Amino acid sequence: MSTAYIYSSSRVKALEKGLLNESDIERLLTVANTTEVLKVLKDTYLGNFISNEGIEDIFEILEKGKFETKTLLEKIAPE
Repeated sequence: MSTAYIYSSSRVKALEKGLLNESDIERLLTVANTTEVLKVLKDTYLGNFISNEGIEDIFEILEKGKFETKTLLEKIAPE
């Protein structure tokens, strides 16, 4: 087994801990409005994509998170 694969696998396993967990999803399902959704997301890895300048497009935040994740996976994945 190559060291590149071992590194990638270990790195992904470590990054999984930062993803939305069951508790985060439960909190998101119980909020009443967009402002509360943003408050919940600020407590997650997606908080890095939320500015303090008012209401944002939640789909844009999710797209930024997805793009960053894909970029990281492409960077660390073995050839």
